[in-house]
Amino acid sequence: MPDFAKNFQSLKDSGVIPDIQENMLPPNVHDVISNLSPDEITVLKKIAESTGSYLTLHNKDYHFAVCGL
Repeated sequence: MPDFAKNFQSLKDSGVIPDIQENMLPPNVHDVISNLSPDEITVLKKIAESTGSYLTLHNKDYHFAVCGL
């Protein structure tokens, strides 16, 4: 079941994404975060931990980086 609040907080708490306000995210990124499975979140955590960096998305429509995945 989609759970944006839980997934978003988990991504922030584990350092996958910086501490940003959820209203800064475009609707499509909000939807993706809502629908992440626990296994997908684990993979994102491992990537962030092993690279020592936040994960971001580049929005092709608007050509700017948005924090997300």
